[in-house]
Amino acid sequence: LSEEHVRLLEQIPSFIWQTPLATSLWETHFQQLIEYKETFGDCNVPVPYKMKPELGEFVRTQRVLYKLKKEGIRAWWTLSNEQVDRLEEIGFSWLVARRVEEIGFSWLVARRVEEIGFSW
Repeated sequence: LSEEHVRLLEQIPSFIWQTPLATSLWETHFQQLIEYKETFGDCNVPVPYKMKPELGEFVRTQRVLYKLKKEGIRAWWTLSNEQVDRLEEIGFSWLVARRVEEIGFSWLVARRVEEIGFSW
């Protein structure tokens, strides 16, 4: 969409960028992320995540959409301010690299190996 089309659509009071189905799927994955955090203590779901592959993709997609939002780029799906707030409330880390520095790379690798069931 051109910037002009986006501007015109946003002027329509009842226009919603997110469909009910997409919002419902987001909510389902968000609840799965809460369960993951309760189990593992953080929201850093690996990609791929063999237990629930769609959850790892959800987490990766949220980080991409957040980056695009911060850069002012409209994507096929817009991460709402409410969704950003909800993710941050549960301790979602937008930058995985920062988390790696906090906990140590070797621990993160060991945990990932354990989660995806990889053995040497």
